[in-house]
Amino acid sequence: RLTYSLTRDKSSIERPRIVAYNLGDYRLALYNFLEAGSALYAVYSAVKLGDYAKAYQILRDKPAKSKEEYEWYLESAYWLDKDLGPILAEVRNKYPEVYKEYTGWDYFKRGDWENAVKHLEDPYYRALAYFNMKNYQKVLDTLRNRNSPKDRVLKAKAALFMGDMPLARSFLTP
Repeated sequence: RLTYSLTRDKSSIERPRIVAYNLGDYRLALYNFLEAGSALYAVYSAVKLGDYAKAYQILRDKPAKSKEEYEWYLESAYWLDKDLGPILAEVRNKYPEVYKEYTGWDYFKRGDWENAVKHLEDPYYRALAYFNMKNYQKVLDTLRNRNSPKDRVLKAKAALFMGDMPLARSFLTP
């Protein structure tokens, strides 16, 4: 920091900002990354602090954004209950897969399960949308070849709502 304060050479604070982040001093890391002009790493630090408003502001003010920066911009906007529409319009042609995923999340958040299913790629979240639509057979179909604990619990819940207790138990053992 002393070298940087004397020379204003941003490379001199590279190590301190990484060390601060790795040690969990996200406030100092955020300050250092902002000072060094490392927007994405500043966003990582802000998110670690739970400060989605700061992450959103950093990326809103950044003129050119990478794919990952757009993902964090949309993620921050999502958690802050901001309108995703303007950001989605920016990414629609640049990063169609990001557009599709976050359009799905926008529908999901608004409870438009039918449209969410059309956009979400992750089978678990598609199944969750089907569950919310009370289409329990589609939940089971969507998660047929998946066996993580959360997949099994959702399949068991779907089977319970279908009234099939033995099937529900089969998903919960062992």
